[in-house]
Amino acid sequence: TSGQVETLRQVLLNNPSMDMSHINPATATDVLALQQIALQEGKTLSEYGSQRSESKISPETQFEADALASKVRMQAELVEPQITSDMKGLESGSKKLTGLDYRLKGETSLSRKILSDAQFENIPLQEAASNIGDSVRYTLLCPEATYSTDVVESLEELVSKGYKIRKFKNTFTSDVYRGINVSMESPDGTVFELQFHTDESFNTKENLNHLFYEIARNDFTSPEAKTLANRIMKQNTTSVKIPEGVEKINIMQSFKDQGYNLMEVMPLQIESELDKARAKYPNLTSGQVETLRQVLLNNPSIDISNLVVS
Repeated sequence: TSGQVETLRQVLLNNPSMDMSHINPATATDVLALQQIALQEGKTLSEYGSQRSESKISPETQFEADALASKVRMQAELVEPQITSDMKGLESGSKKLTGLDYRLKGETSLSRKILSDAQFENIPLQEAASNIGDSVRYTLLCPEATYSTDVVESLEELVSKGYKIRKFKNTFTSDVYRGINVSMESPDGTVFELQFHTDESFNTKENLNHLFYEIARNDFTSPEAKTLANRIMKQNTTSVKIPEGVEKINIMQSFKDQGYNLMEVMPLQIESELDKARAKYPNLTSGQVETLRQVLLNNPSIDISNLVVS
């Protein structure tokens, strides 16, 4: 509408570097309100979302984090070519990898993540570095019409080559983020991330929502700004079409039906499901946990956290 165009004009005048095609006109009013909050602090929207902690980090701590980041990066560079080759093997027809230029996380980002994770989880820097699971990452775009089968078939192809599924996270019915993220382990033990998107869900994640995601998760943005950013993301996300059958994907059941030993191809996914039961029943004995494991292995479609344990 003419009103939306005028609102977008005001946003552009204060953020000349912003690509206005990445703003959903339906969210223009909230974007303008968010911009006013940023301007009150003398910042553009991008600057507002990229604020970093002013806390002092000792030169020694920074040096250690940088050294660990360099080591993680070098390890990633060694194993990445073979993983990338296998990822390219998934491409067929309309299934395409995107963002390959960014498949390796940069040392600056790695160092920052090591420092923030160590602080947030109160763990040593070395442990934080060891826990990084996305120093290598990929995104496979799948057509909406075949998305659900493409996801399962792609994972089956990787498992047939010796890869393991560490954690399968399906949030395609979420109103915050729509996509499937899988933590994978290569045959040589390297942990990496594989995301599955449609063209629409990827555009929403990468273009429409990225700036507002940074604002929403930043510790230094105001509660009002976080509310606006989350509302913008929700409006963008809920417009993304949900591929047919995606909510019914049960990756454990799919692999059991194919005759795979689930404890061999996705042991951490099994443990993740068991953790739900442990959280609900803190006093579970080791014997009860083992019984639940056997139930789950034989009936992967069951939510074992809903079973009455006695």
